[in-house]
Amino acid sequence: MDPGYPAQSPLWRGVPSTLDDAMRWSDGASYFFRGQEYWKVLDGELEAAPGYPQSTARDWLVCGDSQADGSEAAGVDGAEGDRAPPGQHHQSRSEDGYEVCSCTSRAPSLPGALGPLAPAATLMLLLMLLPLPPGALLWTAAQALAL
Repeated sequence: MDPGYPAQSPLWRGVPSTLDDAMRWSDGASYFFRGQEYWKVLDGELEAAPGYPQSTARDWLVCGDSQADGSEAAGVDGAEGDRAPPGQHHQSRSEDGYEVCSCTSRAPSLPGALGPLAPAATLMLLLMLLPLPPGALLWTAAQALAL
């Protein structure tokens, strides 16, 4: 075998030779992931698309730029167990080889979203799950509405 072979060079220009993951997506492009970045290679091309690498957190996990780049950290010291406020993320855990990015919706939680209907919705769910005779179910529902 010739010296220097087998060669460890990337198959596609602009894409690192050591990767965490790779996949082919429904858009016909191949995506290559390493660390917090990814590269896109269009079908039939031999190099990464212009503008890559991009942030995996921002583009695949739908995190905002400040979440993806680690500029907003949760808590004073980022200790384990701290919870990030909505729209922010925990500190990078680069020593563990991954970054935590929690993209919390600013929408109200389920009980708040139901408002005054939450107790009635809970009761209806329980009534559907309980094995009661048909007559008892009507009586229980009527009694619950009277409350």
